[in-house]
Amino acid sequence: KRTNKFIKRLLPQKYDIKISKPEYYDWQKTLIVESKLVTEAQNILLIKKNPALNLVAYNKIKKLSFSTDNNKIIYLTNSSQPALRLLNFTNNNDIQIYPAPLSEEIEYIPSLPNLNNLLNIFWSPGDEKIILSFPNNHYYILNLKNPPGIIDVDNLIKTLSNYEIYSIENPLFHPQNSDKIYFYFKNSLYFIEINNTNPQKSLISPPVIQDILAGRGVAVVDPHGDL
Repeated sequence: KRTNKFIKRLLPQKYDIKISKPEYYDWQKTLIVESKLVTEAQNILLIKKNPALNLVAYNKIKKLSFSTDNNKIIYLTNSSQPALRLLNFTNNNDIQIYPAPLSEEIEYIPSLPNLNNLLNIFWSPGDEKIILSFPNNHYYILNLKNPPGIIDVDNLIKTLSNYEIYSIENPLFHPQNSDKIYFYFKNSLYFIEINNTNPQKSLISPPVIQDILAGRGVAVVDPHGDL
């Protein structure tokens, strides 16, 4: 985490670069320096020679996802009755988060699809919530900070928009607000701001950006200065 080095006045030619750290394998690469250009090496990763190994779980695991702070993982057990479990490394607490007893205070709770069909898990900033992705653009939000709480987000959007928005794509948490989720519909970018107490009072924005040609991996800036 300290090897940010800018070396000036090198003659144009090939250079053999090596980065070393005690107890880690060296990183080596040949870089070409051209006249009046900067050559950059990014995302350098040194691998520890003798890493400590920790047993995560005895269960057979089908899918696993690390939180943004790397202190927690959510994993899907591979069994006839699959379940989502949350393992917190800071206190070695391993709990089943879904299926779990559901709170009567959460009004908008549908039944989840078969967990064996789970495609992906996306964490919110602060690791308070996750988006569960299923086939056919079906997404659920699971609240981890104050469980249980689960929302069928694409059906919620259909209901709130009177089915004017009927198939969302690529939901993404706002980087500072886990209640705000951006999504695509018909090449336009929208967001929904979720009311956790009463999801039916959540708000859907008009199109933030229209006529987006690239449907994936797009960086955007909206008029509200959020992204």
